[in-house]
Amino acid sequence: MKTGVITDGISRDFEHALTVMDEFNLEYAELQFLWDKEVGYLESHEVKNAKELLDKYGKKVSNICHHIFAGMRMDEKPGGELHNTHLDRLKRCMEIAHEVGSPCVRILSPKKEQILFGAHGAEKWNVAKGAWERLLPLIEPAVEIAKQENLKLVVETG
Repeated sequence: MKTGVITDGISRDFEHALTVMDEFNLEYAELQFLWDKEVGYLESHEVKNAKELLDKYGKKVSNICHHIFAGMRMDEKPGGELHNTHLDRLKRCMEIAHEVGSPCVRILSPKKEQILFGAHGAEKWNVAKGAWERLLPLIEPAVEIAKQENLKLVVETG
């Protein structure tokens, strides 16, 4: 069995998180926040420092996660300014994934939409119609970028 942890779930002090991982024999680190920065905002020297620490502690990176698409409204248009900002951050995360040897980059779904099954008009009150159909065009460019970068895209939907 392979075990790991989102490192900032232990501490945003990355080296401390790695030492705790050692205590519990955890092999894989998911990088989300390091030193109070979300991973996609790390500068090149910070990524280099993270890689050196990963090597020092013998850890592999399972996943890079920057909150790509998180909280974005479902009515956001593909190719719009906000959508493109998220795609640019995804590209940076993929660069980082290559640098630290991660095979995966995780994205999140946009704003969670309540889905109601049933009839008699309830859906008129508190749910979004067509959320799935609107989600697909938003993440399609991310899938294409992942293919070009030869990385796996992990989609968190919950």
